[in-house]
Amino acid sequence: MSRQSEVHNRGEFVVSVGSDPPEANEVQTGWPWFHLWKRQLWPYDDLNVGDVLYWYDPVLQAVRWKTRVADVYRFEYTNKEEVLLRLREHLGLDSANDSYLSDKPDRGFCLAYKVTSVEPMNVPKPNDFSFPRGGWLRFDDPKARAWLLQVCRGGVDGRYTDELRRIATTANDEGYFEPQTLDDERERKLREIVQRRGQPEFRAKLIHAYGGCCAITGCDALSALEAAHIVPYFGPQSNHPANGLLLRADIHTLFDLDLIGIHPASLEVVLAEQLLDTSYQEIKGKPVSVAEQPTLRPNSEALQHRWERFQAKRK
Repeated sequence: MSRQSEVHNRGEFVVSVGSDPPEANEVQTGWPWFHLWKRQLWPYDDLNVGDVLYWYDPVLQAVRWKTRVADVYRFEYTNKEEVLLRLREHLGLDSANDSYLSDKPDRGFCLAYKVTSVEPMNVPKPNDFSFPRGGWLRFDDPKARAWLLQVCRGGVDGRYTDELRRIATTANDEGYFEPQTLDDERERKLREIVQRRGQPEFRAKLIHAYGGCCAITGCDALSALEAAHIVPYFGPQSNHPANGLLLRADIHTLFDLDLIGIHPASLEVVLAEQLLDTSYQEIKGKPVSVAEQPTLRPNSEALQHRWERFQAKRK
């Protein structure tokens, strides 16, 4: 049996509905999700308990959550009041989004479901792919197969992807801590990787802003890319994309050591003297790539501050 057939038979879908994917607490508490259609659009009859849903975030342009369907309820309705009553009785819905209901058909078909088993993800969407109007994708969709199989396999970090996600989630919940206290050598190494990469959400935003490429080298191997702060981290407010650059791991290290500087006016790369006769000579004077969206581009004041620090260490 082919990989594509295995995926399809398990009932796995990517869903992009609205502007916000579910938050962790909504998934963990079994928050009901529902859709109203004038006719029986798929996945009205396709979605079943046990199926896997991957939730796509249109802001980050990446799959953020992997969930499993815990309950499904579908029915034909004749008015919206009936919808709310039936969802309240069957799924325990205690409120509904009025703005969502306002432009939906007065009679039609309702698909409602709950999901559980949240797992954070970060699998960016290919730049040349657009979601269909309905916002749902099967894994046998020919236009998106390569991306969807990457989602199913767990992302871009190979066999350690799931462990890296778990460790990153723990670090977000409990704070970043000293890896020396850990007994397991592999887990210690993975925690060090998570720490070097930075806060997962900050890194995800930079991956989106920079199209998954290093701002200096153009490297597009996501496993090698890290979230670099321009002004050093001093709290959650530091984790804005305008205070960050997506950099290849070695470039990030040299940037943090102030061996690589960025001129705030020209945005060209400047090297410290000890790098001039090395292989890094090839990036000297290279313009730094910036995000297409103006609000995500490097902040000029942050660049100036970092440049002054770079110059001070050269004296």
